[in-house]
Amino acid sequence: MVAAAAAVLGGLSGNAANLLSSDDPKLASATIDELNVKRLNVIEDDGQLAMVIGKTSSLPGGGRNGGDISGIIFFHRGKEAGGLITSRSTDADGKESGYVHLSFDQLKSNQTVTLNTTSEGDFVRTSLRIIDRATDGNYNVIVQNDETERQAILKPYLAYLGQIGFFAERIYLGSEGNAGRVAMLELKDSRSRP
Repeated sequence: MVAAAAAVLGGLSGNAANLLSSDDPKLASATIDELNVKRLNVIEDDGQLAMVIGKTSSLPGGGRNGGDISGIIFFHRGKEAGGLITSRSTDADGKESGYVHLSFDQLKSNQTVTLNTTSEGDFVRTSLRIIDRATDGNYNVIVQNDETERQAILKPYLAYLGQIGFFAERIYLGSEGNAGRVAMLELKDSRSRP
């Protein structure tokens, strides 16, 4: 933690960085009242990422699927393990949209628990989702150039795939709509069918 703080402050002052990276226990327990950063990497002793806190477009992945998001991404042994992200935008007509998303990833795979709230103008959707995924993670591989090869890769994982083709959403609990929102609870089979 001290090394991470030293790296952040390194650009401010060589002396500040040297003080924070010191082995002196009094300096290691120093209190900082406020710290302004654009991105903070928390790293393990071996240098692998443990957590990244970042401003819009500074998180790993260069903006996450092209979006302009900020938040916290968790890692385990350098592999993404979930996170808390948020985004907000306004289109040319002044219509606002945005979301907040918290997810937890399955080991060697993708998110299996998500909490979301999404707003587009007056429409709001808030949900909890439980998702089944294969245990070895290989089903996430997408072959862009050859559909036959892609289908061969996906074949062993069909039991896990929902109707949209990548995973099975097993539980959906949420509400959605405009002024009169509808609440719903869906329990689904292994192909995401209610």
